Amino acid sequence: MNAGRVRLEIVNDVAVVTLDRPEKLNALDLAMWRSLSGIVGEACRSSVKGIVVTGSGRAFSTGDDIGAMYSLSSDREAEEFFSTLASALDSIIYCEIPIAASVNGVAAGGGAEMLLLADWVVAVENTIIMFPEARLKLYPPILLSVGVRRLGAKAYKLALTGDPIDAPTAASIGLVDELAPKPEAALKRALISVRRIWENTGHMLPWSRILSLGGPEAVSAMKDLVLGLSKEVLKPEAKEAMRAFLEKRLRQ
Repeated sequence: MNAGRVRLEIVNDVAVVTLDRPEKLNALDLAMWRSLSGIVGEACRSSVKGIVVTGSGRAFSTGDDIGAMYSLSSDREAEEFFSTLASALDSIIYCEIPIAASVNGVAAGGGAEMLLLADWVVAVENTIIMFPEARLKLYPPILLSVGVRRLGAKAYKLALTGDPIDAPTAASIGLVDELAPKPEAALKRALISVRRIWENTGHMLPWSRILSLGGPEAVSAMKDLVLGLSKEVLKPEAKEAMRAFLEKRLRQ
């Protein structure tokens, strides 16, 4: 199945969801967030034992499509974009089967933040992870809510600086659970991991996941921050920073 540059295939008894926009490093526009929400929701309601999210090409995902955000010109458009994003996150958080991320390359912005919601994260050893939202005069909503609760003060520092970290460093702070030498090995390990979690957890998901994220209040705060970006993204300073990024004037 292929919908809006998000592919779904069943590998034995696990759904593999692939972000499939390699020419844009799997940056997520409105159509992709909508497709991701629908496909993950469908898989969660099916008979599969787990879901693995990965990317095509050399990136997992660089997060929100900056060009798509820059083009938002009204409250209605911005609210639609970020409410769709929030729905996609809900489909992950409230899924009753385990979800793993197989990180095949660069994970940045919203792509890196999705790792915080996964039950298990396997990354190739040369992966680079970063949260550069501050450089766009925005903020990383998942990192600053559930991320701080999962990773502690280090999450706050990553949000402030936008500095990249490599996969071994991400593993040392708990953002990555396993390292793999190549994307194929990462996917294999992720498939094994979701099956093992499914066998162990049974009916305990999604509440185990929600508690691991800091509980219902933390999840609610995360959603409020996501929806709050609909105001921030329209501010002149954010528009100028996004324009500088698109014109390659902004340090990445």
